[in-house]
Amino acid sequence: MLGYDASLDALPEQRWLAAQPERFHLVFRCNSMPVLLSAARDGLGAILLPDFAARHWPDLTALDKSVALSRELWLVRHKDMRQAPRLRAAADAIAETVTRLLILQDQENIAMRCGDLYN
Repeated sequence: MLGYDASLDALPEQRWLAAQPERFHLVFRCNSMPVLLSAARDGLGAILLPDFAARHWPDLTALDKSVALSRELWLVRHKDMRQAPRLRAAADAIAETVTRLLILQDQENIAMRCGDLYN
């Protein structure tokens, strides 16, 4: 199995792997998803990837689609700049876009679980 190094052990995917030491032995660790992805594509091992990332590489095969991990997203800015019109507009646009993408992702995941997309 491929995974992040100890500096990223707090990530949901790392906690999930650490909770199952009898199932997974990490053969390679680093702090870069692109490097882990490259290692997986080169056949070094399996990697946990979000659906939105895995879909871009058709040469990768999903081994277990039942793993459901989540993480928080934070949009932060300095408190003195919270109401600055340009930053307010940018923050609102980012929040709206992320929300829309998450809703689409949830709808797609529901369809995948129902077998509509992965037949």
